[in-house]
Amino acid sequence: FNLGHINQAYPWRAPAEIAEDLLAQVIADLPPPVPVISPPPTGAAIIDQPTFVAVDNWPGVIGPLPACDGPVCVEITAVPTLMFTPGDGSDPIACAGGGTRFDARLGAPEPAVQAEGACAHIYDRRTTGEPFPGSVAIHWEVTWTSQTPDDDGVIDVIPQGVPVPREVDEVQGIVVEPEDGEG
Repeated sequence: FNLGHINQAYPWRAPAEIAEDLLAQVIADLPPPVPVISPPPTGAAIIDQPTFVAVDNWPGVIGPLPACDGPVCVEITAVPTLMFTPGDGSDPIACAGGGTRFDARLGAPEPAVQAEGACAHIYDRRTTGEPFPGSVAIHWEVTWTSQTPDDDGVIDVIPQGVPVPREVDEVQGIVVEPEDGEG
């Protein structure tokens, strides 16, 4: 009669593995970002006029979410940051929250562009041929903790992104000199 199996150690997974599996489940359920662009991408943006970007399905902070494997438990928290890459060679823009929507009823767009964390860009040259290969991506800062002392960490996550190609055009005004005698 053998009772050795009663004292057998259980193969509990490491806290980091549990955290990574939980995060994989969370990310699998997240849809890609749905960008809202102003002016709409159906027309060209105009040089020296702002383009605003927001995400219609902004997820916000996720967690803390718990998961356990036997007695080993962890919690993860995922904090999103919206990044707008205009595609014209300028640096990506880290946006506040789910981005910036322009509302023409609020007046001129310049103050909204200059606000800290504004998700806006002013193109300074027009496209020739192909649109600028812009993109909108959600970057995640994911941290996890466990009940095991000194067993916590950060998980690198590949950003969720979608392309937002952008045509940019130039509008020029025409100055007409009045004829003699007209005022």
